Amino acid sequence: MDSMVAEKYFVWPFTKLPDGSYTMPDDFLYAIWRQLVIDGNAHRVFYDGAVKTAEDFARYMKLPVNYPVFVMDAERQKVVFAAWLNGVSENAAYAHFFGLGRGSYQPEMSNMITEYWDKMNFFSVILGVLPEQNRKAIHVATDCGFQILGTVPGLCLKAGGEVEPGTILYRPMMRKKGEI
Repeated sequence: MDSMVAEKYFVWPFTKLPDGSYTMPDDFLYAIWRQLVIDGNAHRVFYDGAVKTAEDFARYMKLPVNYPVFVMDAERQKVVFAAWLNGVSENAAYAHFFGLGRGSYQPEMSNMITEYWDKMNFFSVILGVLPEQNRKAIHVATDCGFQILGTVPGLCLKAGGEVEPGTILYRPMMRKKGEI
């Protein structure tokens, strides 16, 4: 990774600490949600309608089945990219992600996340499902090494019960057989 990128951005895992607090206060999570709404992307990221408010977003990130990680702009002390894994199995997980701030996305941001996941050495593959019409998200996923497997009609359930085709993506990880 470019050292200039590493100086400008850093990865901040979001997790519950032994004392019950989290590595990021709720105010940060609320600010992330507000920016996602300002960017006009909340309905694209949470297309199923399950997350509708800042409080919903904070609760969702804290669910024990989610493993969030954020890319911070070191200078501005602001989250610029968010991702999380869930649907974890023995050797795979599902990835979800979004950038914050219109026009601020750089491939290095998503690559920092996938490199972080690689270093965890937990998974052989990371999977993703994106609505076929969300070309921008599919582009971001392919920027960080995801490959398109194909499109399945009716795979994505939208808020209101509509279905639309979903693109399935995967990214092989660095995990070697027998390593954990």
